[in-house]
Amino acid sequence: MRSVLCEDARLRIVEALDDDEMSVGELARAIDRRIPATSQHLRILRELGIVEGQRRRSTVSYRLRPTPATAQLRAVLDTIERTGEATA
Repeated sequence: MRSVLCEDARLRIVEALDDDEMSVGELARAIDRRIPATSQHLRILRELGIVEGQRRRSTVSYRLRPTPATAQLRAVLDTIERTGEATA
């Protein structure tokens, strides 16, 4: 999980996928990165078991996998968000 939280682009991908499924192009726009770099981050997240992709014709839609690791990430992100709101 440390490799997800320590890399800003991967953390932003997880945050983006927390709400909805997205293609690599949509994710690249959401995190303001190029598609090849976003694809590399998605590969790492797939290897870690955090995200999964589903092919729909010529597009792959990515989503967070429903696993204990993903639940832990969501809990950490929620805590960070609540802490940020409390200090604002």
